[in-house]
Amino acid sequence: MGIHEEPRLGAAEPREGVAAVSASGLEVTVLGNALEDDGELERALVFSGIGCWVLELSTQRLRVTLHCKTIYGRPSADRFEMADMIAAIHPADRSVYNDAVDAAVRNGVCVDLDHRILLPDGSERWVELRGQAIIDQMGSGPILICTVQDITDRKQGDLHRALLASEMNHRVKNSFSLTQAVIHQTVRSAKSIREVATVLDLRLAALAVANDLLVSDVAGTATMVDVVRRALLPFGFGTTDHFQWAGPDVALPARVVASLSLVLHELATNASKFGALSQVGGSVRLVWQMTERKGQMRLSLTWREANGPPVRPPQRTGFGTRLIQRCLGDEIGGFTAIEFRIDGLLFTADLPMHESASTVAGTSLTGEATPFQPPSC
Repeated sequence: MGIHEEPRLGAAEPREGVAAVSASGLEVTVLGNALEDDGELERALVFSGIGCWVLELSTQRLRVTLHCKTIYGRPSADRFEMADMIAAIHPADRSVYNDAVDAAVRNGVCVDLDHRILLPDGSERWVELRGQAIIDQMGSGPILICTVQDITDRKQGDLHRALLASEMNHRVKNSFSLTQAVIHQTVRSAKSIREVATVLDLRLAALAVANDLLVSDVAGTATMVDVVRRALLPFGFGTTDHFQWAGPDVALPARVVASLSLVLHELATNASKFGALSQVGGSVRLVWQMTERKGQMRLSLTWREANGPPVRPPQRTGFGTRLIQRCLGDEIGGFTAIEFRIDGLLFTADLPMHESASTVAGTSLTGEATPFQPPSC
């Protein structure tokens, strides 16, 4: 197995061997200006993704294996000196690298460091560096022998898992907060224990539906049509002529999915009890569109009821109104308005969206019922 410079070394007279154990557990023996010529050992190191390098500390002469050059993105025929290795270290990691090497040389501790390098094409790679400074008892001066391994995939996996854990923690906190609000408000508004059980069961089921949408999607998002269908399906959406709808099938951020699902459930529940869905011939027109203001994408939504019983403004602010404000106003920073018009309730919302929100497949969809123009507010 050769450690390479320009030209390839290995013809120098060998001297007394000095042993060092790499992080992989393989024992490597230094013989003069080259590693012991062992083809099987070289193949084993390459198969395990390990490169080796030796630095003569007094002269800064660097010798490297061919696979070490490969890890640093260098062709096997190119020269690769210590200055090249230092230049390849990510600027943000150089001080940590220098500290680790200095400690190994001064105090005899092992080098044990993960750091980033920059390849000639500008791409970034993570490497694992393990090694030790060795004092040659034959008097030729100290050397630093190290193994290096590409661990980019491992680091990216660690980062992905950390992001997933952070996102899960955020969602769990939001779910608990929303669930707590639903329970408190339901208990305060209900007239009996039986009503608490019935209403709470339905509202928690709506949250569960929203959670199912998020979990079923790899990216942790759901589309607007998915949310509308799942939230309104128990009220006849898609199976009766009560609903008319139109809008782009936009991908929603996770924080919007749960809140919007619960709000649509509340609006439909109210309409089933007191509004347009409580009698034959009543209808709900639901329309939404994406707009951009001040560089931010926003979702504008309108829910308008028609042909139901005359609407009378409530004597006090009910749970549904407070929940809507909490979900879409307090939780995600949107704006909502409810108008109790005599010919039907009108609800409007303007919600901030994540910058990456986009229309699925570039399509704009219209509901199963007769298409209609968005109602003016």
